[in-house]
Amino acid sequence: MIASLTLSSFLTYSFLNLHIISEANRFVIVRLFNEEIQMVKSFSWYVWKGENNKVINQEGTFEENWVLLDVVDFEGSVLFTSRILSIRA
Repeated sequence: MIASLTLSSFLTYSFLNLHIISEANRFVIVRLFNEEIQMVKSFSWYVWKGENNKVINQEGTFEENWVLLDVVDFEGSVLFTSRILSIRA
């Protein structure tokens, strides 16, 4: 289970910092969606029990206008969902 997820963005550098506190070691899939709820990015991540940090860095990232972030397990269960402010760089 995901105890908490914190998002920090730095628009000047087009990256998003994910900070996850997990209650167990597990593989998760992070999915990012645009305004039309179309998936624009996804990646798998092995999170350890405790604190985990990941930086998503991609040129033109915020031009995609992400509005939703999901963390799901490999069985497809949604562990955490967060809305992201609609931003255009």
